[in-house]
Amino acid sequence: MKSANRAAHAILMFAIALIFIFFQTGGGAVYRTAVSARAESEVSSVIKDLTADKNFNFADYPEELYNFSIEVIQVAESEGGELLIYTYQPCQSAIKLICREVNMSFSDKLGGEVTIAESADKPRLYKLKQVSTWGVFSKYLVEGVTVSSDNERFYNITSLYRDYDKLVDDGSLKDEHGIAVNVGQCWKAETVGGAVQYAVKKVDTITITDCLYGTIRVPEGFNFAFSYSCDMHVIAFDTDIKMDDLLEADVAFKYSYIEKGIYGQDTGYKWHDKTVTVNYKEKGTSEDHIFGKGKKTWDRIQKGADFVMTLGEAKIEMSDEMENDLWNKQWVLAFWDTAYEDITGGVFGWLNYVGAVFGGTIYRSTIVKDATVIRLEFLKDGKHYNLGAVSNKSDEYDVIGGGDETFGDAVKDGINDFFNNLWNKFKNFFTSMPWWAWLLIALVPLSICLTVLSIIFPPVWAVVKTVLKTVLKLFVGIFKALWWLLCLPFRGIAALFNRKGKKE
Repeated sequence: MKSANRAAHAILMFAIALIFIFFQTGGGAVYRTAVSARAESEVSSVIKDLTADKNFNFADYPEELYNFSIEVIQVAESEGGELLIYTYQPCQSAIKLICREVNMSFSDKLGGEVTIAESADKPRLYKLKQVSTWGVFSKYLVEGVTVSSDNERFYNITSLYRDYDKLVDDGSLKDEHGIAVNVGQCWKAETVGGAVQYAVKKVDTITITDCLYGTIRVPEGFNFAFSYSCDMHVIAFDTDIKMDDLLEADVAFKYSYIEKGIYGQDTGYKWHDKTVTVNYKEKGTSEDHIFGKGKKTWDRIQKGADFVMTLGEAKIEMSDEMENDLWNKQWVLAFWDTAYEDITGGVFGWLNYVGAVFGGTIYRSTIVKDATVIRLEFLKDGKHYNLGAVSNKSDEYDVIGGGDETFGDAVKDGINDFFNNLWNKFKNFFTSMPWWAWLLIALVPLSICLTVLSIIFPPVWAVVKTVLKTVLKLFVGIFKALWWLLCLPFRGIAALFNRKGKKE
């Protein structure tokens, strides 16, 4: 009996251990109780907040100078309704990697399989303010967020964004304005008996890799004053999950309207934050002005190869290198369109150019920077997923394809087309001529040269006459030989009939 009890006890302990491991790893869908920070306010010390929980153990967070990771170890709601995030950074005493933003939603439906994604299940970027540090720990205030009065609150964190650091990051990332740190945690805060209890589960994310950012300028023609273009702002990328179909994407970025003159920047940068949702059913389109070549349309979401073919059909020019890079990307998001105006590009645009010499504007456009994909909704193996995206931020966008079409360009193209057509007709005429025609043509300048030389140098004429007589005799001899060969069969037939007549 005792042996049976021991066996049952062992099985029970093994089951408890399995359950403990399952809860600690998140189980894909199960919350586990978290160490609970007591955040009195924004200004309270990070270590005071964390050690308010008697279960907090410093040994769980060792200092490691060459470990550049950042982990979210707790979220907390302050007594004043502020949302706070606590991080563990092992190398913080040597290198301080400060987080600037968090990619987060307030729904527990982000990070896995869904039936349909609602607007509440979409994340947004929120600015972070570092308010306290101690050793390997940091405390951040999430700006612009006030704790809800709902009994159950969710803080679904996809990623953090920190500054680029040349000692930590690959040199190829030096142009990235924000390095994304994967988190993939959904925190639940629940008010029970007047006290807040916290629990956390692991959620899936999707990582954006090998990004290509840029603006493709789609020409729209010109009128009597200005020329116009549509600036198509794109992100091309691969992912660590091979998607069958990309249905929707959220892109966050900054933009600024600018005007430029001959002498550089006029208006300066005034950056604004913006987030757009791009759906696979949506299309972008350009306009068509008085002297335009028609509207052009494109899908907002395409595979890289399809996007390149769309540009080719629309006759939007790109460098071979850029076209090859786009072709090899899994997906392209044409996430936003803005207007580009060339004040000097119209029929009478030169008048505006004269004004620009005295400080007037030449170009008007909207520029983009810090673009990052923050969510992807897609199909894979027949299942529908809605995942937060871990994606670095871009540098300021450059024009990577297309261009402006002005009146001057149209005139230049028209002249080039005229001479190209003339040259092609001239070339086709001569390339289609037979060899004997080329021989006759060659004899004309040759005869002219010989005539001129004969007049200037009389002895030349004697030589020419001798050569001509020799050539003439040669041609006469060849003609006689050919004539003899041509008549030979007929002479044979005639001789045969003559012989037959003599016999009779």
